[in-house]
Amino acid sequence: MSVNNGLSDETYNTLRAEFIDWIDTELTAMEQCIDEGTSDTFVSSEQDSTTVRLMRMAHNIKGSGSAFGFSTVATISHRMEDFMSATSIDLTDLQYRETLLKFIDEMRRVSELASEPNEAESLAIVRALPNSTEYKLNQDSENADLNLAQGKEVLIVSPSKTISAITRKVCESLKHRVTASRNGTEALALAMNMKPDIIIVSTVLTGISGPDLTRALSNMHAIKDIKIILISNLEANHPDLADIPEKVDIINQSGDFPMALFRLLQQF
Repeated sequence: MSVNNGLSDETYNTLRAEFIDWIDTELTAMEQCIDEGTSDTFVSSEQDSTTVRLMRMAHNIKGSGSAFGFSTVATISHRMEDFMSATSIDLTDLQYRETLLKFIDEMRRVSELASEPNEAESLAIVRALPNSTEYKLNQDSENADLNLAQGKEVLIVSPSKTISAITRKVCESLKHRVTASRNGTEALALAMNMKPDIIIVSTVLTGISGPDLTRALSNMHAIKDIKIILISNLEANHPDLADIPEKVDIINQSGDFPMALFRLLQQF
């Protein structure tokens, strides 16, 4: 008898089957939330409560997907959460609704496979998802035909909304596609599933410290070529920074760190 998350195979497989049925119900409920925006009676006062429901369901799918071996579904739901957090939500807008439905369609398609895609397939799915950078740029007609192919995939890891927002703005100014996480442990899973080109990490995190996260990422063979940046609020001689891997670039949070980050990112 093998064990999955402390459960026997029989129990685990039963719960996994129940998860597949449950996620179909959740995705249908999410679609219904989005469809509310098409109603002539939908008013702005309803948007907040509908948004909260959508975010809550995406968050629940992310947690359950991770627990039952659907890491691709978990990553898609995280990307949907992040997209909604980084954009001006407007469920009355057709383009916005269609963008959200793309996330839901992919989650349903993967969950209906009843098994996790292989690494290459999963990465292709994640890389093809909508992103806030592209969406924001396309809101301006002057950028309608802009090619973002040269942009990088960036993962920002910071519990600070301010640091995360500033870092995202710098990355988006360079046309990079951004995903944010507030948790170091979650970021490890995202790094493996997304294979970002660049990971930007704050010193203070929950679950694992920023310096420890950079050490862990540097030692993971599957993502050994990823560029890692640590935004530090520590003195240069602080013991926590003593054995940071050489491949990690450190930017001090004090002073004009957005410009320092911009200049560093231009080098990649």
